[in-house]
Amino acid sequence: MTARGDRTQAKLIEATIAVVAEVGYARASTRAIAERAGVAEGTIYRHFADKTALFFAAALAPSADMLAWIAELPG
Repeated sequence: MTARGDRTQAKLIEATIAVVAEVGYARASTRAIAERAGVAEGTIYRHFADKTALFFAAALAPSADMLAWIAELPG
């Protein structure tokens, strides 16, 4: 992924966390997330397979450093 793509993905994750905090998981729409991130709604699907994948990425984001560290551990 490019640096721009990484930034866009990070903005989408931040926006997802914010929207879910405001309205809850069930009412968090991809439209609201895209608006908060300042991107077109279709951009979400260039970075995530579906809404569920976006929510999982947002849920795991706070643990990203730890998950990267675990991935580097020897088998």
